[in-house]
Amino acid sequence: VSQSRYSNAVDFTMQANGITIGAENTNIWRGKAPEIILYNRVLSTTERQQVNTYLAIKYGVTLPHNYVGPDGTTLLWDKIVNATYHNNVFGIAKSSLQDLHQRQSKSIESKSMLTIGNNDIIATTNASGNNNDIATDNSYLLLGDNNGPNTFNYAVAGNNKYHFNKIWKLNETGTIGSVKISVPGYTNTSSNQVIADFNTPYAATPNKLYLAMDDDGNFTNGGTIYVLATAVGSGATLTYEATADLSNTKPFITWAVDQNITDTDSDGNLFTMS
Repeated sequence: VSQSRYSNAVDFTMQANGITIGAENTNIWRGKAPEIILYNRVLSTTERQQVNTYLAIKYGVTLPHNYVGPDGTTLLWDKIVNATYHNNVFGIAKSSLQDLHQRQSKSIESKSMLTIGNNDIIATTNASGNNNDIATDNSYLLLGDNNGPNTFNYAVAGNNKYHFNKIWKLNETGTIGSVKISVPGYTNTSSNQVIADFNTPYAATPNKLYLAMDDDGNFTNGGTIYVLATAVGSGATLTYEATADLSNTKPFITWAVDQNITDTDSDGNLFTMS
């Protein structure tokens, strides 16, 4: 993907010993190349975007252009329309034409947080046989985030809840159905991007985490649906997981905690952030 982002043609000048991939004269690439696709001609811009889209979805890479379906016309993710959310883009997909079946996914970018798995399942690998195949061909679910901080906004409450500052936007093409969404808990040591500790005076007790889904990205003006997340594991392996049928009717998602509305000092005033 990296090479084809910026160059439409790689020089494969025939050498005396033939064509070599991963080396040029005495310069040798020492690293992994998970997939190499070769053509016998220069691709058009649209064709290059089709190939890049396939690779980006498969390997969780954020592209510098639109994500385009294998037909060359279906727009799976519009970089301009979703400019605010064009960070850490990733998704799941099924395209028989491209032999693509990404049942679960997470962005490889350093600030990624979410993991998504089809059919409410996140397995150890993307292999078939985990009961999370995508049933409908030519179906995609892509997400990107606003690059917000991994903290809760305790200054503004909506629906008696405080919301996470990082917000994701999704785009569904075709039919995906219910998915599992997982985020590392604040004590998780396997990720450098974890949800902030919400065991604070501002959050109600007992502490609960919700997946919030909204129609316009404003989680304080109504139109928000909440799904209670489940804590899985503890300590260094803590994650929070929720299941939902994500769709374009409520394309904005984030996390939320209950607002503490207790009169903690019996003065007739509810607890609020000072």
